[in-house]
Amino acid sequence: MTTQTISSEDGRLLTDLFTSGNMNLVDKIAERVVSLRKKKQVNDSINLEIKLINAVKAHGVGPAHVKKVIKQVESQKKEDERQEIEVVIDGVVTELNQTHAVVAVGKFYVLTEHEDRKFGGTTCYLESKQSFRDMYQNQTVDVGENKRMTKADIWLGSLNRREFKGIEFNPDLEAADPDYYNLWRGFAVKPVQGSCEKYLAFMKEIICGGDVVSYSYLLCWMATLIQHPERVGMVAILLMGGQGIGKGTFIYPLAKLLGGHFVPLSSLGQLLGKFNAHLKHGVLIHGNESLWGGDMKKIGDLKAMITEIDKAIEGKGQNLIIVSNFTHLILSSNDPWPVHLDSDDRRFFVRQVSPERKNNKEYFKEIYKEFENGGLEALLYQLLHTDISKFDVTEIPHNIESFGVKILSIPTTERYIFECLKAGHFDIGREHEYDPPLCEWPTERSKSFIFTDYKCWCSGEGIKHTTSEFLGKALKKLLPTLGEVRRHYRGKRPTMYVFPALGTAREQFEKEFKADSSIWKEDGQGGHSEYSNINIKDNNNEY
Repeated sequence: MTTQTISSEDGRLLTDLFTSGNMNLVDKIAERVVSLRKKKQVNDSINLEIKLINAVKAHGVGPAHVKKVIKQVESQKKEDERQEIEVVIDGVVTELNQTHAVVAVGKFYVLTEHEDRKFGGTTCYLESKQSFRDMYQNQTVDVGENKRMTKADIWLGSLNRREFKGIEFNPDLEAADPDYYNLWRGFAVKPVQGSCEKYLAFMKEIICGGDVVSYSYLLCWMATLIQHPERVGMVAILLMGGQGIGKGTFIYPLAKLLGGHFVPLSSLGQLLGKFNAHLKHGVLIHGNESLWGGDMKKIGDLKAMITEIDKAIEGKGQNLIIVSNFTHLILSSNDPWPVHLDSDDRRFFVRQVSPERKNNKEYFKEIYKEFENGGLEALLYQLLHTDISKFDVTEIPHNIESFGVKILSIPTTERYIFECLKAGHFDIGREHEYDPPLCEWPTERSKSFIFTDYKCWCSGEGIKHTTSEFLGKALKKLLPTLGEVRRHYRGKRPTMYVFPALGTAREQFEKEFKADSSIWKEDGQGGHSEYSNINIKDNNNEY
């Protein structure tokens, strides 16, 4: 038979109670009883409870009082433990709420925020529940007697965990829906009125080549980016030219102002690839030295990124989600054909950056010194206060640089027509075995004559020709007043093209290409001749 003993402390308390009749000692002894019960020392707790009942009997108090006190002590102990556990749980939830949230975007995800060490501010990524659990697998806390839980499981099971119905981008924080996670993190600096004149002068003279119209357009484009980062850009900036001429200097302050909302990329694959979660919070995306390479399959994707209201975001192993498209795109390249431009393109503002200050370290050093001494804050102030109420970003100024890229992008039929218009006649490719060259602009010329000349021109350029049908479609597209007529000629009735006057034909071509008369100037004046020696390969993506 097991003998139950009591501790010396318990014995002392019982003796004091028995001799003094101090009922306050009942609570202390009752706490000891409850403590023994929690430790599963059942016999010891029963023995102490019986001795307590006997001690109070000597003073006329029945056992019911003892049982009542013990029950009250047990209840209080449970409440104290519950509160302690609650404090621990609240601490864990508060801690994890600082960097985590549950987001339901077609599937359960944990959104995790982290510091963007390169550009400053905060960025985020989506992860699965299991990935989140794995992160905190080795971080456990006590949540009651002999019970431990990981921080992840505590947080996931809490009603107070941070959670959102979805993801949005809204720089207007007052109008933002608090039930949606807002990707906007604000600008990296505060606007302060001051001087950024050296940077603005650099923009005007080097980036825009001294052209006031282009400078005004580019400044308003930048102001729109800063004043309305929630809007899609609609027009991308394309900077062309060699290294060391200032393309990076133009980008630098915009990247600094936008912080984590600036995304630098080194290839079109990173820009247009399937897995593009790195673009989810990118307001300004810079494709540095991006190479087009003539991949016609990417044209639609690139156009959509520049103008579409929504965009699809997909990370590896994650569901595809649709978010608002707030992309503003700048591409810079030293390649003469950095991207495909349609003849009537309305998505790219092209600038050939001036090499005047190439590798001029002192010149660029002064600009960066301005940035370090309040220039960034001043530029932000300038852009926030630039009047864009009458600015239409789609009204792109005409420039010869844009036309040069278009020439490299168009089908061979259209380039042939351009060369004929520039030469002033449709006899630029034939081998003149019998007839002298016809160096006058025709009023009429047979289809077969034009097609033969086109084929000879393609042969001389080392490129493949297409069909007479496609050539005819190109002529009607670029010269909409072109006519056709059948004539009697040596017993035959060939189909003849009836051409508008040369001046009219050139104007129609200019309208289609959104160009001006500078495209007809000779080498060194119009700027197109530098592209003539580039092999366009087989760009016969005809209608």
